[in-house]
Amino acid sequence: MPRELTLPAPDGHTYQIGTLDAMQQWAIAKRFINQANSRKEAWERENDNSDNSKTFREPSLESLLSGMSDEDSQTVIHTALRAVTRRGEQGGWFPVMTQGTNKMQFADMKMEALIALTFAVMRDNIDSFFTTEQPDSTAPKTA
Repeated sequence: MPRELTLPAPDGHTYQIGTLDAMQQWAIAKRFINQANSRKEAWERENDNSDNSKTFREPSLESLLSGMSDEDSQTVIHTALRAVTRRGEQGGWFPVMTQGTNKMQFADMKMEALIALTFAVMRDNIDSFFTTEQPDSTAPKTA
């Protein structure tokens, strides 16, 4: 069931955050996984692994998104916004993205709203992927 979210001024509009299908979730998650792995590998190269006092801190979603290529960040944003609808002035709900394109439906949307909605979709759809232990595909199978 979609969750309603009203953004603060200057936007002030009410949105519904819907659900992405599994393939759309994966399209977003894999870009974050690649970015997070690259950062962890760079951190490991720069830090002495024998010093146990230093630990790698997972980067924020904002940091990961801003570190992506333009193409990847646009793919994440466009995919996420496909799950968002906005309450119209006279009622009813309207998609934020026009169907079949990567064009915004509402000319009055600012970057702050776009990013806030993208993160809301990510939190509702893929956050558990990053916060729960994932199966170890390298572990030997027991019979």
